[in-house]
Amino acid sequence: MNVHHLELFYYVAKFGGITAAVRSMPYGIQQPSVSAQICRLEKDLGVMLFLRRPFKLTPEGTILYDRIQPFFNQLSDLANEVRQEGSLHLKLGACPSVLRNHLPGLMLAMKAKKPGLRISLKEIQMDEIAEHLVKQIADISVGAVLGTFPPALRVDELLKVPLALLVPEEFPCTTWKQVLGRYRQKDGSLDLPLIAPPVQSVITRRFHEGLALSGLTWETEVEVGNFDVIRDYVKHGFGVGISVVIPAVHAPAGLRQISIPTFPPVQVVAVYLKERKKIVAWFVHELKGYVKQLAAKKTARVA
Repeated sequence: MNVHHLELFYYVAKFGGITAAVRSMPYGIQQPSVSAQICRLEKDLGVMLFLRRPFKLTPEGTILYDRIQPFFNQLSDLANEVRQEGSLHLKLGACPSVLRNHLPGLMLAMKAKKPGLRISLKEIQMDEIAEHLVKQIADISVGAVLGTFPPALRVDELLKVPLALLVPEEFPCTTWKQVLGRYRQKDGSLDLPLIAPPVQSVITRRFHEGLALSGLTWETEVEVGNFDVIRDYVKHGFGVGISVVIPAVHAPAGLRQISIPTFPPVQVVAVYLKERKKIVAWFVHELKGYVKQLAAKKTARVA
């Protein structure tokens, strides 16, 4: 059976005839077209579904109408339910530092403005962004990135954050210039244990770009995949860690940061499909407002 033919029969049965159905359908269609498609449905089923004049459903037509009526009656409610789901459900992917430091407060503010809002959160790596968006695993992703994205995706820059070293409070240097003066060797290497994220991470790649531009080399001694672990290893004296300076986030007790102004900053962006949902547009607006407030603050902590 053709579903469109069933839909036409539903309207014919509901409104008591083809002429009345044509006048009452939510879309335009000519009476001869309805008649022809109803005849095709009857031919496919091998039965007559209704008497034409006066209109009356046959027993077979009554059985069919009773079966399809609940489905077509609920289509309007179903459409509203789907629209509401799309307007109140946001699937958000983000890097760990964004999830930890910024999203809780932003989400609470958004929920206060839009009761019923649901936000599904997923921690993602930045090399997963394009795949997650194209497959609609996420509606929007926020984090640090390098490189380009497919044409179907839009990239909005939110802010640029400077790279930094995470060091113990008692570390003898307070500036990057002092670090170079104390630890740089004649061959351009730095004689200081370095604790860093994996080499494929955006922050580590950006850090090594800065080293190369400055004619420096610095081998990683401890590689870990989590900034919390970097903090712990720095606290225990295993070396200094790679970090970024985040506005409005304070340094943990016993640690401080040394900004590296000569290295390229890390770009933090929001990435989403160009054909975006309304809820995504609203989130981007709220996110940019939050970032604007954040950028005006000067305190910093570990990423």
